[in-house]
Amino acid sequence: LLAEFNITGWHYLTSHHCYRTVQQSEKNLNLYINKEMIINKTIPFKTVSNNGATTVILEHDFCVMLKEEIEKQSGYFISLEKLKTRLKNILLSDQSEVLL
Repeated sequence: LLAEFNITGWHYLTSHHCYRTVQQSEKNLNLYINKEMIINKTIPFKTVSNNGATTVILEHDFCVMLKEEIEKQSGYFISLEKLKTRLKNILLSDQSEVLL
């Protein structure tokens, strides 16, 4: 095959795997709409740390279920992206209240 394509050499690249610290967590949050608590929920999430930076990862299926529960209990529509953003901002803080 090398002769067929007239390959006379190639580059050899080295690599190494970078490991990140992943931690499973959960936090109990109160979700509010117009200053009225509509849901108290334990939110499961993962944190991924790398060189001092921490990222929150939420499970998609859980967020979809929570969004549907919010809409069912309050009639309030919130986009999935907006819900995820609000949750991620609170999960790394000391706060336990989410204003939707």
